[in-house]
Amino acid sequence: MGSVDDYTDKESGTMKRLSSVAGLGRTWDRMDALDCLKKYDSNCDGLDRHRDVILVVEKPHGWTRNEMWQILEPVYDNLGHNSLFWDGLVPANASNHLFYDTACAMSRGVASFDTTYFMSPGSCYNDCALALGWGSTNSSYPFFRIFGTTQIGNKILQPGSDVISVKYCLAEPLESNCYVGLSKILLFSVTLFVVIKTAMALLVTIILRQQGQSPLVTIGDSIASFLEKPDARTVGSAGFGLIKSSVNIGPRRWRVLNSRRSAAIPRSIWIASYLLFAISITICLYFLTNLALQYGSLRKALSGGFFASDTNPFLTRNVSLLTGILTANSPQLLLSASYLAYNNLFTRLQMAREWAMYGTDYYPLRVTDPQVCLKPSYTKYGSRI
Repeated sequence: MGSVDDYTDKESGTMKRLSSVAGLGRTWDRMDALDCLKKYDSNCDGLDRHRDVILVVEKPHGWTRNEMWQILEPVYDNLGHNSLFWDGLVPANASNHLFYDTACAMSRGVASFDTTYFMSPGSCYNDCALALGWGSTNSSYPFFRIFGTTQIGNKILQPGSDVISVKYCLAEPLESNCYVGLSKILLFSVTLFVVIKTAMALLVTIILRQQGQSPLVTIGDSIASFLEKPDARTVGSAGFGLIKSSVNIGPRRWRVLNSRRSAAIPRSIWIASYLLFAISITICLYFLTNLALQYGSLRKALSGGFFASDTNPFLTRNVSLLTGILTANSPQLLLSASYLAYNNLFTRLQMAREWAMYGTDYYPLRVTDPQVCLKPSYTKYGSRI
């Protein structure tokens, strides 16, 4: 949108742009009227796939000045111009096919105040929403309606002439240029930690091989280690291998020891783990509830397309690439901590179950480095005792 003089000069940027749009508009994507108004009106979805838009209305022969405006001598318009001024620009009965032209901006809102609008976080700001039938559910709407009031008096506007009926829209396709944002500091930090982790794993492997020690990964590894290198405080406590022993002759009462599987894990570990789970679930519910309130429904908040790039309603500050990456991935810390807590509980329960199985039946021991050799089974070995 330019000044009045721009529309009288064929070499002006405004006229060149209009001529270009008139020629290329026929190749743009055609959209249904209601779908078009919905995309470009208030939900900020129009800029995902398209950019400029042309509204084609139900006026095949165009519009004339006298059909719409009451610009008669000596009445002046709000710019101080009378009919003699407009005769050179818009003749009284000449047909015009361009009704309205302006530059529009559509963006997600960051909380701010001005003289006209209040923008809450996550809201949509569209300075052309009024011209696109703001809040209208019909393809026909009064073009000059602004928040339910009449800004242009009936003495200037012909009665009923401000109602337009949109037939369809022509939307300019928007090509998305995707690129990868790379932070050198973040890349260096990640690479450094990966190198340190790899070096530690190699160092532990080399030391274990040099000392002839097997890693204690499974219960079989632990039992083999206890048998080969018994602890000084517990050596000789088992009945097997004792040279002298005493037995109290007489009946003894069998006491059944009932214990739950959860007893294998200390109570403090249970409390800390479930406290972490509760905090994680509470934080997730908080953000999901706020998303549902911001967008009207949770389904609408989570149904954004892959190419959507709306401003996060929770984080309204402009930050650097590194800060944005760290902030966006901060929930990963909570997720990782929750996973480690769950994995710790699950592993402890499974190891306790496997350990308890050896007291009820004969099961092979799982070891990290099995050695194939002929050894008597548990049954034959037990029969020799």
